[in-house]
Amino acid sequence: MWESPLLKYQVIAIIIAAITKRAQIPFSRWLPAAIAAPTPVSALVHSSTLVTAGVFLIIRFYNFLHSLPYFNSIILFIAVSTIFIAGIRATTECDIKKIIALSTLRQLGIIITRIGLNSPNLAYFHIVTHALFKALLFICAGAFINEHLHTQDLRWMGNLFTQIPTASACITLANLALCGFPFIAGFYSKDLIIEASINLNHNLFIVMVAFFRLGLTSFYSARFRLVVLWGPNLSNSFTRIKENLEIIIPTILLGSISIIAGRSIRWIILLTNNMFILPTLIKLMPLMIISLGLAIAWIINTNLSIQKSAIIRYSISHFARCIIWFLVPLSTQFTIKIPLISAHHYIKTIDQGWLETLSGQGAFNTSLTNSNILLTATPKHPTTYLAVSITIIISLISTIIISSS
Repeated sequence: MWESPLLKYQVIAIIIAAITKRAQIPFSRWLPAAIAAPTPVSALVHSSTLVTAGVFLIIRFYNFLHSLPYFNSIILFIAVSTIFIAGIRATTECDIKKIIALSTLRQLGIIITRIGLNSPNLAYFHIVTHALFKALLFICAGAFINEHLHTQDLRWMGNLFTQIPTASACITLANLALCGFPFIAGFYSKDLIIEASINLNHNLFIVMVAFFRLGLTSFYSARFRLVVLWGPNLSNSFTRIKENLEIIIPTILLGSISIIAGRSIRWIILLTNNMFILPTLIKLMPLMIISLGLAIAWIINTNLSIQKSAIIRYSISHFARCIIWFLVPLSTQFTIKIPLISAHHYIKTIDQGWLETLSGQGAFNTSLTNSNILLTATPKHPTTYLAVSITIIISLISTIIISSS
């Protein structure tokens, strides 16, 4: 592999396979659409197995892929674009599972950003911690969906903190871990990634994106909690909401692991030999950005005049966010338009056209027409029917005797 003359093409093929598997730009459309699967499936494949396989592929092949001069710049650009687009989209999404899917998309972008900054070990650390609290998010979201007649629209939910306290507390814990709140699982990996981004020699744009994504994460996480947990209950008044033991046990276990896993792995395994010495203001900057995102989410979601303003409800920008910044028509509808038209013409001309005429339907119509003609031409007399019946019986017996002999 190292000495192959097709080295560059091998690297390009692995990159395309990896970014397709991990749903990065421009292949991000399939991950939110796959959320139609049941919640236990989403908790397994979308947190730790399916989408992270593409990241794991790059980590395993990193030494080989790094031989391409522009490899790090390419995946860094792809990851930053994915983080920005998925974060903006999550701020207006109303499907409770799609919000978590878009969050997964952003976390994958963060992991790839870390690989692009020459630290695949930190990226793998974030994969492990992310799998824990993201699985917890999916399980708690599944509990909410199950209690609301299987609807996934968060606008029909509300006031769940007093009705489902265990799942509500666990999903709050998972959201804090997602935001990188201090001393929870996500903090130890995200804090290292941000500190490394500040210390490494690259442009200021990457650092700004690192802080901006923190604010976006805290914004849509706070919006999620304000609407679902503490907002007014808009569901059917006859809906009976009750916590089941089958949900309480796994959520408590995953919540406990999400608290201690990041600290345990960070203390046991030496992930980096670099010593990051930062000024106090820069060290506190992530916490300040998180607090700012929480404050903006609180102001917007508790002020009706801001929610109804033209800036937020501007039709073009809202439409762009709803279709993931036109990735839906570009990557999905554009590619399947010609196959759908071809399939339509095939059905009309072949399956429902001449093939149907030459096979069963055509034979049926021919025999029916000839039978009607024969019945019309036959004289209406009992002896005629008797003669026809005897002739048919004799013909059948003769055919059987001839074929047996």
